[in-house]
Amino acid sequence: MRTTIRTRHDGLYSMAPDLCSPSRSIGRDSFCRQAKAGVVKSASVNYSKSQTIYLMSPSNKNNHYLYNNRLQPHAGQLRKTLTKSESCLWKYVLKAGLMKGYVFRRQRPILHYIADFMCKELMLVIELDGATHFEADVVKKDKRKQQDLQAAGYTVLRFWDDEVLEHITYVQQVILDWIEVQEQEKGIRPFRDRKV
Repeated sequence: MRTTIRTRHDGLYSMAPDLCSPSRSIGRDSFCRQAKAGVVKSASVNYSKSQTIYLMSPSNKNNHYLYNNRLQPHAGQLRKTLTKSESCLWKYVLKAGLMKGYVFRRQRPILHYIADFMCKELMLVIELDGATHFEADVVKKDKRKQQDLQAAGYTVLRFWDDEVLEHITYVQQVILDWIEVQEQEKGIRPFRDRKV
């Protein structure tokens, strides 16, 4: 199977000029050899379902945090039909800057996934897993999703639905502790607290 090499620049895909011409593609093995040799310089490598390798720059404001507008209608529908645990986490922990002033978004399309909750400033994705996440194929998809999001520069925190419903203060404290570590290590502050 042949694989096309593409790079990501400001949300648009383009052929990598130093690797191949627009009409030519190379195999995955050849790409891996070039990556190990240092010919390919990228933050990460992701494989899509069509066997296209995307060289992705880390998520940032210049590429709209890898927002995928093709998934927006589906994400909008998911926002209207939140699960009980998603509703509780949103209403009592994440909504309206309750988490130290950071803005979270619900059902945010990133890459070819929809993240349950996402904060741009912290590069944080929060995922809630229910009963279906015990199935082998779902576990595999979740692992792939987490790897792709981490490769794009996001940190993924996962909680079980039961944790949110029965121990929401524990979940809130875990998120707060993670934020405090990020603030200390990286000097991150909410946009609204920054002096211009």
